[in-house]
Amino acid sequence: MEDNWLNLQREAEKRAKYLSINLLSGKEYRVLPNNPIDIKIGVRNSNPKPVEVILRFVGLDASWLKGSRERKLVVPASAQAEIIFQCQPPPVKDAPSEEYPFTIEAITPEGYSLSVQGYIEVLPVGFVKFAVIPQKLQIPHTGKWVPNWKSHTGSFELIFNNLSNLQQSVYIQVQGQNTRRFSFQLLPENLDLTIQQITTALLEIKAKRRWIGWSKRLKFTVRSRLLNQRLQDIEPTSQDLELLILPIIPVWLQLFSLAVIVGLISAFLSLVLNTETPAHTEMVNAVRFNNNADLVVSGAEDGTIKFWRVDGESLHQLNQPETEDNSEPVLALEFASPENQLVAAGLDNGVTQLWNIKQRKNINELSIQEIVDNKDRVFALAFTKDNHYLIAGHGSGNIVIWVNNSAKDTWRLQPERVISLGSNYEAWSMALSEDENTLAITGNKKLLTLLDFKKINRQPQSRTSLTKEYLTRSNIIKAEFSIQPTNSVLRNNDRILNLNFLPGSSQLLATADSDGFVTILDYQCQSQTAANKSEQSINQNCIVDQWAATAKRPIRSLSFLEGGTLAGPLGTRQLVISDDERVTVWQLTPSGRRENTTLPGKEIFTSPNAINSIDINSQGTKIVSGGEECHQQGYDMKHCWGWLTLRRLQGK
Repeated sequence: MEDNWLNLQREAEKRAKYLSINLLSGKEYRVLPNNPIDIKIGVRNSNPKPVEVILRFVGLDASWLKGSRERKLVVPASAQAEIIFQCQPPPVKDAPSEEYPFTIEAITPEGYSLSVQGYIEVLPVGFVKFAVIPQKLQIPHTGKWVPNWKSHTGSFELIFNNLSNLQQSVYIQVQGQNTRRFSFQLLPENLDLTIQQITTALLEIKAKRRWIGWSKRLKFTVRSRLLNQRLQDIEPTSQDLELLILPIIPVWLQLFSLAVIVGLISAFLSLVLNTETPAHTEMVNAVRFNNNADLVVSGAEDGTIKFWRVDGESLHQLNQPETEDNSEPVLALEFASPENQLVAAGLDNGVTQLWNIKQRKNINELSIQEIVDNKDRVFALAFTKDNHYLIAGHGSGNIVIWVNNSAKDTWRLQPERVISLGSNYEAWSMALSEDENTLAITGNKKLLTLLDFKKINRQPQSRTSLTKEYLTRSNIIKAEFSIQPTNSVLRNNDRILNLNFLPGSSQLLATADSDGFVTILDYQCQSQTAANKSEQSINQNCIVDQWAATAKRPIRSLSFLEGGTLAGPLGTRQLVISDDERVTVWQLTPSGRRENTTLPGKEIFTSPNAINSIDINSQGTKIVSGGEECHQQGYDMKHCWGWLTLRRLQGK
């Protein structure tokens, strides 16, 4: 009897060894809250006899499963049987974004089991709603008719409603030129936002009130940013606030004062008004020299566009007419040829503005209502040499071509063409070749698209909308490929941030990306390789040179110098790039390669503040740079503004 039992046990163990269990769709599953997902299990039986097993799903709450936790499965002899468990996470408020492990157990009738593990990642979804109460604050908040010398503080209540499924921490910045006139503190200093709950904090303002003088009305912006980069949606990102600071002695009482006191007040106000001001109240996004190199224009996150006269190695701001500043950040700037006296500005809301250089004012706005409604940002701008076309690259993959009516020297309010490269294509940078035959556009995933610009202009005027399918069918797309350095991992948010055609070359193009790589390629070679193909990787044989120019820091700008002496003798070509900290130059051979591949580039200058944009004048003698400078004010609080600097290039 005991021998029979031992034989049966050995037979069961032998049969169990012939079984294996696998997750057929992989061990990692990603799903949004309240969305179903199928987990497919395969059980293989290598035994010449069929086996019946019980599959048990453990580790997750029963409410996630549609159906029973246990399923019977008969696995034929020498075959594999499959079964599906369907899971569905609960709605957003009950499904925090994190990883949820689970185990699938397979149990034979004899009680032997084997298992496999996996996990479900619930993806982040939703947004954080941001509000401030009140929008306007007065210090002191009461007693404006009688002297009150004790009150110097006031509080704004910051309200955050975390309508997402992700635990968040928020980072607060107080920005604006007027922030120099008061101090502030955030209570509590650490702002952790619980899922589906409202969190409040106090922004305490302390201002030094004058005994006499007029009331001070200070405007500033409170900007909030989420520290967890998996979810960046916060609506709105900023709140414009106003602080009214009253003098200790009421104004009506001052009117009875003697002329001597009035004189002291005037002298005090004059002293206050002569304080030094930054270039912009927020980060500078773009700087450009005009063609004569005697003028610089800058555009910033605060929506302002400013004009600066180049005086030796100094910049002097020019007076501008009293106009309302943009409410939207300025992302891109581009000068037309000298005879047109125009500079184009691309805004965060999808509008392209045209500014008259002499009058220094906005004279026209080019926009498509659908693009403005969707806040389709303008990342890149390019004029043709004759100023007949202005090309705007948008964040949704739209390339909009605007036309100048040469007879009247006015711009048509309806675009000539709207090219759609796809909603997931973000046109980060754009350049037109010297012969204007090729329009190069970069997108996310380090994608580079080469379009036949001449063919675009030859399309019937009635065809204003050109889809990607039409571009492919009409052979307008010369090539489309990703530039991914060897042994690097390509992520969706990796981008080519800048590109430029090499001057005097009919086939070389340089790109700079978010991982700090510079690539110089033969785009004519790639166009021949990529015929009738799209979204492929670059042909390695078409790469002229490729190197890590920075330590994985994004390259913000890329320019060329002809005949300079920054990195070599006269008559040579240099490549100049800038990242967040420094500006660097490389010497190039006539073929477009680095002259010395073993040495790093020559550093032109470094900045203690973030560099966001540079431009070199047409003579190659001066470089202008702009960015953001921040000073820490307490824990998690910064005071930031935009800066602008002009430097003479060494050796010029």
